[in-house]
Amino acid sequence: MVATYMYMRLCGYPAERITILATYNGQKMLLRDVLNERCGRHPLFGLPARVTTVDKYQGQQNDYVLLSLVGPPRVSLKRALDCTVDPWRAALARDVQLWWLFLLFVAVVLLLLAIQAIA
Repeated sequence: MVATYMYMRLCGYPAERITILATYNGQKMLLRDVLNERCGRHPLFGLPARVTTVDKYQGQQNDYVLLSLVGPPRVSLKRALDCTVDPWRAALARDVQLWWLFLLFVAVVLLLLAIQAIA
């Protein structure tokens, strides 16, 4: 998530228009620590407008919102195993994998466009 934020800043997105959301308080604190370490004192990156939880962000808005979704490893493994049994969940898992492939493709295209613009 921090790398995505840093990439957006390198592409010229203003820090005050970027918010990072986490689903858990511990995750939020970890994101803040990593952001402070990697971006806090760097003039090119700076810190995003907000780093908060989804619950506290309800009713607010920003132009770019990065959502960090994680879960406990045991729950994730259990859900992954459930996908192999339930055909509806297996279809959803395939759709999510395709979505991530699409996002990866978009990121590569944007990176190539940025490199082309520099050259």
